[in-house]
Amino acid sequence: MRIFRNFWLFLLPLLLLGTARAQEVRIVSPQEGQDVRGEITARFEGIPAGGYALVKIDGQFRQASAQDFVILDTISDRVTFGRGDAAYRLEITVLNAGGKRVGTDTVTFNVANTKVDENSDSVRLVHWLADDRINGGVQRYRVFAESNAVISGGSAAGGGGGASPSAPGAIGGGASLGGGDAGGAASYIPAPLDWQVSALMRRVVRDTGLLSGSANIQTIIQEGFERQRLSEAGAGGGDAALGGAPAAGATAKRGKVAAPAAPTKAPWNQKPNGEAIWNPAPETGKYFIKMIQQNGTEINATRKAPSIAIADLLPTFPDVQVRPGSTWQTTMSLVGDLSTRLPVNVLAPITFSSYEDVQTPSGETRRCAKLESRFDLTENLAKRIAANLANKVGGSAGAAGGASAGAAPGALGGGDAAADAGLTEADIEVARARVARVLWFDVDRRRILRAEDTILANFEVPAAAADAGGAGGASMVTSAPMMPGGLAGGEGAGAAAAPAEPQTVAYNLKVTTWLDDRIPNPTGQYLPGGAGAHARDSVNEPGITRLLVPKR
Repeated sequence: MRIFRNFWLFLLPLLLLGTARAQEVRIVSPQEGQDVRGEITARFEGIPAGGYALVKIDGQFRQASAQDFVILDTISDRVTFGRGDAAYRLEITVLNAGGKRVGTDTVTFNVANTKVDENSDSVRLVHWLADDRINGGVQRYRVFAESNAVISGGSAAGGGGGASPSAPGAIGGGASLGGGDAGGAASYIPAPLDWQVSALMRRVVRDTGLLSGSANIQTIIQEGFERQRLSEAGAGGGDAALGGAPAAGATAKRGKVAAPAAPTKAPWNQKPNGEAIWNPAPETGKYFIKMIQQNGTEINATRKAPSIAIADLLPTFPDVQVRPGSTWQTTMSLVGDLSTRLPVNVLAPITFSSYEDVQTPSGETRRCAKLESRFDLTENLAKRIAANLANKVGGSAGAAGGASAGAAPGALGGGDAAADAGLTEADIEVARARVARVLWFDVDRRRILRAEDTILANFEVPAAAADAGGAGGASMVTSAPMMPGGLAGGEGAGAAAAPAEPQTVAYNLKVTTWLDDRIPNPTGQYLPGGAGAHARDSVNEPGITRLLVPKR
């Protein structure tokens, strides 16, 4: 018995020590005194089951997290890192599920966005070399983009008239986005600004040794697809390719809309079994050519197609060696509105934040220069994006409704009222937009391996334009009788005008592009005259498996 008691007396301290170690709070990164740049991931240990961490910078609370990491943006977060390049103290305090303090750890790190790391390797960034014309092969990129918006305020909520019986679930009727069906089911939240785009593009160096030491870089959109949410599909040409309504006698692919149990956004266009439904995007088969120098500087030339914003990733590089911490100005083209692919051209600072290893889809690890650009758009550009989006919001967050499936393109979620409004930059009073572009550039093979673009926009739709949507139901043109219950509250969409107030829109757009090296090069890298299905200039390349694109 005494031996057994002594055994537990010996074991108990070990158990307590193990428990203490298991709950020890420790910041893993950044490390004490480390220089950091751009967006960083602070990692820590010691969160127990059901617990969470409190994150403070210089003693000021910033966020709480149940995960063992937090993302810190040292470039554009001017509230947290308003002192610019300086030393900052990160404090992590962990609480258990009952709110009791487990432990705290602190570390001081240095933001060094404008400090060049003289101890790191220097590199000259270039887009092409002369022999890339023959030996460069074809670069294939996948693109996936998604936009989401939260629309609130305005004359609101309810909705416009019934849709044509041939378009069940169209905005304002059928599945009753405006006021529910006859049985009083909940409504889907209108989402006219929510889009998804998937594309495969090819890039090739066509000619070198041209004017001012430039080369022609051709980018072809081999195939592109787009879709909206089920509540929008078929409304105002939402399922048709941009720039044109469905062909005569043709019906855009769309799934069925089921009334939700509670107000929510509809799922993305899909079949009842959950299989995605995509429709062809207008970019398919289009191409553009840029004449650029090795550093990306574009040489103006005639007879070239305009660039396609969703596929334009050719930043400007300095003519000198650079290291982590180097910053320079670059031109860039961004997508400001996913529904129309509105291009936004800017000149902005970009920082070489670090070297990072990136694994390609085929499993190869490549050393990349991570380049980050984070900035606020100028007021006029923010208002240009806002006006373009506002014309699709219509009145009362889609309340104008009532367009049939064959309506003219552009009348998304708001009948023709919004389109007729024709809002311009001058009509938008409040608009802000923040942009982030992060590139991973393979320094040895002279190509971008991955790019992430994010645009966060907030703006107000003027009260007059927002209120205009209230008459949508009355303006609907259809040869068929209205669906019962299609009108908001059974009174008709324009019966009573709500007090005029602006709508507020929070818009989030993210575009991700990555090199797909799993697809083999064409059988002939160079075919005189461009003959053959596998020529580098051919849009059609049979036998390529479609990734990210569902069966049609």
